[in-house]
Amino acid sequence: MPSKNLFKAESRNWQISIKISQFPYLISLWFSLTGLLLILTSEMQWGTINNEIKNLFGADLDYVSLLIGIITGFTLYLGVMLVLGLRSRRILHNPINLFLTTLISIFFVFFLTTLVSVNMRVRLDYIWFSAGQSHFWMYLAVLALYTLALAILLLKVPSFFKEKESKPKGHPKLVFITLLVSLAIGIYTLTSLLTVFSRNFVFWNNTFILHQYVEGFKFLYYLFGGFVVGWAAYLFILKKKVTEPLTNIKKFGVLIFPTFIILSIALIGFVIQTNIGYGLQAVYPLIIIAVICLIPLTFYSIKTLNIHLFLEFLTKKHFPMKKVKRRSLGIISLLLFSIFSVFLVPSIVSAPDVDLPAVTKLQYVNSTYVPFQNNIMYPAFDFQPDFSENGTRNFYSLNGEWKFDFQNSGIWSGSDLSLKPRSAKILAQMATGWESTDCDDSSWDNITVPSAFNRMDHPIVSYRDAQGICYYRRNFSLTDLGISEAHLVANNVTVFLKFLAANYITDVWLDGEYVGYHEGGFNSFCFDVTSILQTLGGNSHLLAVRIDTGGWSTKFFTKLVPGFADWFNYAGLVEDVYIEVTPRCSVVRADIQVTQLIPKSDPPHNGSVDLNIDVCVNIPNNALVNHSGPASLNLSISPLAFPNQSTMFNNTYWYYVNKSIEVQPDIISGALQRNILSTGVESTDYAIYRFTLSLDNVSFWTNKQPSLYMLEVNLSISGNNTPFFDRFLSQIGFREIKVNGTQLLLNGAPTFLAGNNIHQEAPGMGRTVTADRIRDDLLLLKNISTNIIRCHYTLDRLYYLYGDRLGLAFWEEVPVYWFNDVTLLEAMTRGTAKSMFLEMVYRDINRPSIFFWSAANEPWSEDLLSKYLKDFRDLQELIDPTRILGYASPILSMLRVPPFVHLEMVTANYLEESDYLSSDSLNKPILITEYGNLFDERTDFYLTNPQVIGLIHWIGIAYFSNYHLDFNYHWSGGMFDKDRIPQADVPFMQELYENLTINNP
Repeated sequence: MPSKNLFKAESRNWQISIKISQFPYLISLWFSLTGLLLILTSEMQWGTINNEIKNLFGADLDYVSLLIGIITGFTLYLGVMLVLGLRSRRILHNPINLFLTTLISIFFVFFLTTLVSVNMRVRLDYIWFSAGQSHFWMYLAVLALYTLALAILLLKVPSFFKEKESKPKGHPKLVFITLLVSLAIGIYTLTSLLTVFSRNFVFWNNTFILHQYVEGFKFLYYLFGGFVVGWAAYLFILKKKVTEPLTNIKKFGVLIFPTFIILSIALIGFVIQTNIGYGLQAVYPLIIIAVICLIPLTFYSIKTLNIHLFLEFLTKKHFPMKKVKRRSLGIISLLLFSIFSVFLVPSIVSAPDVDLPAVTKLQYVNSTYVPFQNNIMYPAFDFQPDFSENGTRNFYSLNGEWKFDFQNSGIWSGSDLSLKPRSAKILAQMATGWESTDCDDSSWDNITVPSAFNRMDHPIVSYRDAQGICYYRRNFSLTDLGISEAHLVANNVTVFLKFLAANYITDVWLDGEYVGYHEGGFNSFCFDVTSILQTLGGNSHLLAVRIDTGGWSTKFFTKLVPGFADWFNYAGLVEDVYIEVTPRCSVVRADIQVTQLIPKSDPPHNGSVDLNIDVCVNIPNNALVNHSGPASLNLSISPLAFPNQSTMFNNTYWYYVNKSIEVQPDIISGALQRNILSTGVESTDYAIYRFTLSLDNVSFWTNKQPSLYMLEVNLSISGNNTPFFDRFLSQIGFREIKVNGTQLLLNGAPTFLAGNNIHQEAPGMGRTVTADRIRDDLLLLKNISTNIIRCHYTLDRLYYLYGDRLGLAFWEEVPVYWFNDVTLLEAMTRGTAKSMFLEMVYRDINRPSIFFWSAANEPWSEDLLSKYLKDFRDLQELIDPTRILGYASPILSMLRVPPFVHLEMVTANYLEESDYLSSDSLNKPILITEYGNLFDERTDFYLTNPQVIGLIHWIGIAYFSNYHLDFNYHWSGGMFDKDRIPQADVPFMQELYENLTINNP
């Protein structure tokens, strides 16, 4: 009778044996763990499975709890193997035990990485934020256990040549090969985790990213999978007698091993090539196999282990390590632990801050919170009159031809330097001479700014869909700015360098001197370059700009906001760049908030309002002290009247002030003038002055009657020979948007929002759309009865300026797009999302057309999302309580409802009737932020539910889409196609929206 035991390692009182019958379980275990790895590295996929389990069995296991449970099981297994290995090295000499220990170690690190991988390292940030500091020591203990287990495996290699009595009964060469391959796999996997996988196994679409990784390194992955199955099959046939054709193993073994490798590769390839993110049925068989095989394996393991001897061993006073040198073990363990700690151990005191910090933050000045960016108060970006228009400022556009050089890094784009703090060492590595005035850029390309240089229809083919580092250079002179060197020396002016948008991380140099940086591809930013120009001297200057385009699925995509999306990542200097020269003392911004609105008509088109207007003044270096008289601020509020549509889209709105006495607002209380200090306050160069006013005879802003006013702030100095020292203007309107029960009220009257989503793009332009294109697109949507527009990011400022005039409301959003707990945590830790939110709010705070600030789109999270939304709600209440905070929730069946506890409304994409009926937390107004079909049952549910106060269709105008996440971009969807040709459903939408909004004010 042939032996039924493949390997048998005996000790004095106990044994462990692996039977041939267990090999099918071992093989299925490998594929089951592979399938589970593919699933569990994606929170979205687990959410889908968990939802089905919840529906079938009523069980609910959240993602993080599941991973913690798996890690706990892996840790216990490693602990048992470690203790048994110390007791008898024969245990780990057994190829089965050795291989399984290494395999479990690999998956242990995979799941540990999945749980806490952020910032290119495995960190405890998630546990830190969710459970506190006490978990740190548990984390270190687990890491130490894994390190010790790996150290013992490494120390076992020499013993195969020294201790004949320790060898198992299996073929010695086969055992040795198994040991080396297992160690190689473990070391390679750990190295991959520290360098590559830690940036991949963290996003909701990780299956797709894993596929990209496999495509790049498929030989190693397939070799691993082929080795597992081929090795198991080879041992199976080697040790079991079979029928005559296969008895000569030397003759047929050469064929058998490759055959099983090929079959293994085919199965692995099937699992990978199947789009698991959209076809989970491909993984269901693996889950079933896992359940079938794990039950007997667990039973068999319990049966074969001598629990009494194991307990007796645990009570011994010392480990039996006669043959394993303690000193060697200690040195190797310490070395491994030290190496791993560089990557794996988080800070003991607080969450690490190793990446580029956000540049825009709040500061408390004059009892008021105001935004600061790059050490200056974040300025307004409103259009202002220049000297020729009776203004006090000069503007010089830097649009036009620039010199351009580009390093195309492909899908793994991104510089290792871009996300590091700007220390002198990092700046020296970034500034390699290209930013110098001595650099010869004659061989560089010429490029038009602004432009999306990587758009897919760019005439230079090599630029298309490019990602990487790009460099811009442009010369200008003080003469261009309308000033002289004497103006600078005398401290008479302030020079601001303004970017309306540049994607993604922008660093700026002036004549080789570093100016500063900004992160984010959609928000406006500014630098004060006055002191640099004063120091440099001279008339001619060189502006040099470095942009890391970021991009989807790059090295650092978990750090970016967003790091992945289904729209095209237009890169470079995509919007205007200009220099603004102001008086040395100037009005930085003037923010208006309506604190109370009382309608006096029906519909509510006019009445009275109470206002707070915060005027922020820059007074650098006591600049007003030397003037002969006191300085004062003088306000005026005048109605705007555009005589026709062509003037409505004129940026010089100050020409259209209606001077008729009958339409002027009446001042009920409050003063429009006040004296100001001659210095900044609270150790800053700034002071904030609040004007509290009550006005009557005011026309309100509504979608159907968008009445507008011009706020004028004059900074005057007595005795100066000009009527004012600085003049600041802003287009404003008076309206109130708020929630009452399940209604949305505009100026106190119920209103229905009928909207369309859009992207800022057009063929031949990319994201650098012209003013005419913006105007025409808004008119297209306005003419089909759209009254609100939503976008996933901050649009060009003209959208909101024109929307004010057309009566189009907006939902403006931070591009926190498809984030999960890991990427949300990254955005929270570095402060990038908050910085972008502040830039969004404070650039557009005076636009009455903006009804909603949005914190995210479709985040696949729950616990951390609740904290994130609460933080943003607190921030919004602090800086702008006049608007409604929302976030576009994904399909609610994927999540529970608690995040909406912190919000006034339920704002959801594709809300299902079953989700609505099964929830007891939705007794609020419901805004459908995305829906896709005018004629399906879901839309019927929306139209018949009185809580639904708005529908925003996906999508109004076709966009350049990566919807299937395969980078096969194409123009997709739209009530109007890419050429703005109306599609068949346009008349139906127009009729539907007219009926839905007929009673709106």
